[in-house]
Amino acid sequence: MQSALSHPCWTASTDAKTSATVGFSCFCVYLATLCPTVYWYDSAEFAAAAVLLGIPHPPGYPLYVLIGHVFSYLPGDPAFAVNLMSAAFGALAVGFCYLLARRLGAKRVSAIVSALVLGTTRLVWDNAVVAEVYTPGLAAVLATWLLLLSGSRRGVVLAAGVAGLSLGLHLFVATCGLGFAVLVLGHGLAITTPSELRKLVSSQMIVARARLALACLASAALGACVFLWLPVRAAMDPSMNFGDPSSWERFWWVVTGGNYKTWFATPSDTGERALLLLSLPARALTSAGALLTIVGLVSLFTRAPLLASALALGALGNVWFFFDYRVHDVEVFFIPAIAIATCLLGVGLQALYELVRGHQHPHLARALSMLAFGLPGILVLRNASSVDRSEYTEARDYGQTMCDHLPANAKLLHFTTPSEWRMHSVFGEYFQKVIGCRPDVEVITMPTALDTLARMRANETLFLYEPVAEVVELFDIVPDGPAFRILRVRPERLPAPLLPNGARPQ
Repeated sequence: MQSALSHPCWTASTDAKTSATVGFSCFCVYLATLCPTVYWYDSAEFAAAAVLLGIPHPPGYPLYVLIGHVFSYLPGDPAFAVNLMSAAFGALAVGFCYLLARRLGAKRVSAIVSALVLGTTRLVWDNAVVAEVYTPGLAAVLATWLLLLSGSRRGVVLAAGVAGLSLGLHLFVATCGLGFAVLVLGHGLAITTPSELRKLVSSQMIVARARLALACLASAALGACVFLWLPVRAAMDPSMNFGDPSSWERFWWVVTGGNYKTWFATPSDTGERALLLLSLPARALTSAGALLTIVGLVSLFTRAPLLASALALGALGNVWFFFDYRVHDVEVFFIPAIAIATCLLGVGLQALYELVRGHQHPHLARALSMLAFGLPGILVLRNASSVDRSEYTEARDYGQTMCDHLPANAKLLHFTTPSEWRMHSVFGEYFQKVIGCRPDVEVITMPTALDTLARMRANETLFLYEPVAEVVELFDIVPDGPAFRILRVRPERLPAPLLPNGARPQ
């Protein structure tokens, strides 16, 4: 019995069709599990930004917003249309993964398995069913790798342009930069053994390589000019304008990460984070998939050391940059590294098959084939129930309840805590600005205690998304429908009046 992995090579012209077929298969899965309406947190903000051509949180994601705006013209719920964008780019990334695995030497069946594993891993699937930036960013990363491996100078320069442009989708594209640079510097060099990697720092073809590097830098800079959309749009005073990057100082603050840069400065437990990262491949790809990735890297390094080194450096750069990023969902920032691992998985699968076929072990070959097709099946069984958003309407229901419940001309105090952001992104960003629900409700961001007290004395109706410490300490609050209402000030906690010189009495 012939193993699936020993299927005769098809004609090269079928690769594009196979890539499209694999990608479309995953698109159908994503469509079946797609969130039908608005989702929480950044997803609601991105959906609103796409519809409004607004500026979301740093670094502003200009290319994502522009593409999302095109999707928002689809009929139906605007949030669903932007969710669909994630599914489309997720499918595109799966197709690119197949092509990249083929470029790395995997036969077609091994490359198909590699692509399906990427498409069914939770990190990708979970972000392909709601409005998020990760699947568009992933598709851009894989497209850059493909162009770098095209073999032509034009393809390499175009890859740099795509990488620069893709920064407008997600900055994690830049974290693979060292791997990209290795392929640019090694372009045209005959490197077939690990010892020949020293040619990268030799003077061989130095003029041609320097010219190519400069052309790539110029191409990347040209692509990154997409960020100039931010000050242009900010000058138009859009209804969503995070950070207002209309001035040079504000523009630089936004594109370099804004307030999110502080998440890198928080002290961390290096050992704990290292253990998290070491366990990530097995959790994302299964233990068997992680082992196949290691086999693939070793196999590729022995026959194409330049490619193996570039991919390894790209993955390590991605992991290193976000190693100390102290957010609850840090794993999604390692999606580029996981994508590289899945491509190497296909290479490792092919290498093992060639090994057992060379030793004429048909039973092992069949077992390997079963393992190959079983990997994406295992991931589907493991992840399907947790990523299925096809009947998820809680965020929409919350937003609608807020619209129905808040009294006329209510004031909603927003202190920008992470837990408040979950609700504000839905009501304050999506329902108010996109749906046009309850424009009479004023959202007041970061009010002071004195300002809140003055509003109470003016008999304004004040609400909170949820209790926050600075309000609870000074005021009595009670649950009121989906929000919390501020009832009265606590007399014993009244802030002391300011002296004429502006100081507060001791």
